[in-house]
Amino acid sequence: MTSLSLLIDYVLMTVLFGLGILFLAACLRSFWNKAMPQAFGLKPVGYWQAFYVLMIEILLVTTALLTVNYAQALSKRTHAAQQKLSKTAVQTDAPASPR
Repeated sequence: MTSLSLLIDYVLMTVLFGLGILFLAACLRSFWNKAMPQAFGLKPVGYWQAFYVLMIEILLVTTALLTVNYAQALSKRTHAAQQKLSKTAVQTDAPASPR
């Protein structure tokens, strides 16, 4: 692929991602305005308020997922290090073989 083709793909994906976020904000606004005022007596929200709520949600979920992934990776590294240490300990405890 040429660099122009990659640039076009990048721009297209960025635009589609942005349109997807705007669509999700519109859906959130619609669902909020239909459910929340009736269920909890809350005020309806505008489009930009729904957009901001969506951005906060994305930040919170992304942070939570990154934290979970980091914890899993740290656990794997710790487990691998413990296995390596136990293998080293077993090798050093083995009696020397005569030559």
